[in-house]
Amino acid sequence: MVVVLGAGFVGTAIARRLARDGGEHRLLSRSQVNYTDPAALARWLDAHPAEMLLNAAGWNGRSVDDVERDPRRAHPG
Repeated sequence: MVVVLGAGFVGTAIARRLARDGGEHRLLSRSQVNYTDPAALARWLDAHPAEMLLNAAGWNGRSVDDVERDPRRAHPG
């Protein structure tokens, strides 16, 4: 199974493609598991073994313009 972290624009697009190609996958939002907490993510992965983990989490807006208008939101910290 492929686990896709981030149920936003990019993660959803990846999950749609996996579904279209018949790939077993699970799309996770931060509300389902706090994947920003390594221990929480490790516990979740222990309970749901994955062959691959794709990190599509983050904020990229709906266009490049969104990110250019608010670059700190796209790259916090």
